[in-house]
Amino acid sequence: RWIMKISTSCPIGWTSISGGRCAENNTTCSICDTGFKCSQETASAVDGRCLVSQSLCPIGSTCGSDDKCTKNDSASCECCCRIGHDSEDCCSPLKCQGKCGSDIIANTGTYGRCSGCGSVGTTQTEHNEACNCSGTSGKFCLIDTANPSGVCSDCATISDAAVCSGQGTGTCCVDAKNSNACRGGAAPYAVSSPSYNYCAYYECKSGSCANTPVATSTSATYETLAECNNKCGSAPGFNNTCFSSATTTASCDINKCTGFACINADGSGPAATKCGICCCDPFAAADTCKTLNSLLTCKADQGSCSGVKRGLCCGCSSDNQCGDANTVGCGDDTCCQARPTVTGTLPANGATGVCRNSLIQATFDQPMQISIFKDNVIVAGDYGTSQCPAGTKYLTAAYKPSFFAKIKSRLVKIPLVNKLLGADADASDIITGNFCTVSGTVSGYDN
Repeated sequence: RWIMKISTSCPIGWTSISGGRCAENNTTCSICDTGFKCSQETASAVDGRCLVSQSLCPIGSTCGSDDKCTKNDSASCECCCRIGHDSEDCCSPLKCQGKCGSDIIANTGTYGRCSGCGSVGTTQTEHNEACNCSGTSGKFCLIDTANPSGVCSDCATISDAAVCSGQGTGTCCVDAKNSNACRGGAAPYAVSSPSYNYCAYYECKSGSCANTPVATSTSATYETLAECNNKCGSAPGFNNTCFSSATTTASCDINKCTGFACINADGSGPAATKCGICCCDPFAAADTCKTLNSLLTCKADQGSCSGVKRGLCCGCSSDNQCGDANTVGCGDDTCCQARPTVTGTLPANGATGVCRNSLIQATFDQPMQISIFKDNVIVAGDYGTSQCPAGTKYLTAAYKPSFFAKIKSRLVKIPLVNKLLGADADASDIITGNFCTVSGTVSGYDN
C-alpha cells in the first residue's frame, strides 16, 4: 500500500495509522523488482524493505536450478592414522584420535590424527620432534584452540613463511627455490633475507661444494652436502675431444670426461692418437646420466658423439640439470654439452700497437653454430669523454652482456665483447666507459 506522512487528517480513501501516517485503502503497489517482495525485517518494524524471499548462497558457491548451493573444493590428500593402531601409525606416546580424511564426512571412526604432541616437551621444537620418529618426517605439532593438546600435521599445510619458521621450527623449512613454500626440512638452515628458516641447498661451483648451505643459487644445487660432493666434481666435457691440450705431443686426457668415458665411433676407448670424444655409453648396465639428474637418459648418436655405441645425456630443460652450469649447458636438442671456450685470439689478448682496422679472430675449442654469430658479437671503442666519431654509434655508458658468455679483449682502446658463451654477467663483468660501436661484419668457419 501507499503510505504518506501527514500532519492533518487523512484524505478520503486513506486510513490513519501510527506515527502520523496515512495508508491508502484500495491501491496495491509493488515497487520491488521481480524476485523481491516488500516485507518487514522485524515484527516491530514500521517500514518495509525489498527482500529476497529465500536464503542466499554463501560467497564462493553457486545457486542451482534446484535451489541448492554448490561449492567446488580442490582435491587434497591428508596423512591420517588408523584409530586403534597407535603404536603402528604414531610416534610413542601419541594416540590416534579425532577425525581425518574421509572420516570427516563419513564419520566411520576409522581414521584420525596422531594427537598429544603438545604434551611432549616444553618447547615448540620438542613438540614438533614428537611427531617425527623413525620413518616419519616433515611434520609439525599444530596447537590451537581446536587442538589444545596438539595434533601432528604436514609442513606442507602451512602457507605462511613466518609460521613455517616459527611453529614448524626444527622440522619444517621455507623453500626459497619453490616460491617460499613450506616443506619438511631440519637444521642446519640456510641464511637469507627476510630472516626465515630456509631449506638448505649446497651449491656446486667450479667443481667443488661449499660447506655452508644457501637458500637458492644460479649454480647447480643439491639437498645434501654428500650428494653435492658426489655429483659436483669436475664437469665432464661432453661432446669434446679427449686429446690433451697441455702437452706438445699427442696424448689423451681422460680427466676431461670425469664420470663418463672417452669413446671412439667404433665404441673403443682412448688409445694412442685415437682419444675419442667425451660421451656416455648407451649400453652401460647403469645409465651414468642419472648421476647428474634423474631426468637425463643416455641417447645414442648425438652431436660429436655419433654412432650407436656412444651418445649424450639428453632430456634436460635447464643448464643446472647438466651439472656445473658454468661449464656445461643444456642445448636446443635437450642434450647436455660442454660450453665452448676460446683457446686463442688474433691479435693476442692485451697486445699493443695494433692497427685499428685489424681483423679480429677468436678460436673456439669445438665446432660452433656460425649462424648465431650475427648480432652476438660487438666491437666497440672506449672514447672516454669524447663524442663518438663518424661511422660509429653510441653503445652505452655501462654495457653488460646478456645470456651468452662474454669474451673481452682489449686491443689498444677497442675491446671485443662476445656474448656467445657462459652464464649471465655479474657486477664484475660490467664494462664502464663511453663505448662507441664499430661497424663491420662477422663470419666463421669450422675446421
